[in-house]
Amino acid sequence: MKSVSSNENVACYLAGKRNRKALIIINKQEATKAAVTLSIPGFSGKGTLKQLNRDNAKKGPSSESITVTEKMKLTVPAYSLTSIIVE
Repeated sequence: MKSVSSNENVACYLAGKRNRKALIIINKQEATKAAVTLSIPGFSGKGTLKQLNRDNAKKGPSSESITVTEKMKLTVPAYSLTSIIVE
């Protein structure tokens, strides 16, 4: 599986096995949020979004249920790691 970021300060990694796919987004920008558009064929459905950033680094990542759609837009916090798992 392949993932590409057009922003050199945002890295992304995609993995999948059977019916489960995971996307990791790392925003390396220390003070700037990053706007992200997901454009990954077949990466859609019910999932979980988890984020780890400065605000929750001590207590652990926040987690929420989401519905992932093609061309979905989201903003990731500055200096953060975001994971989206679709099953």
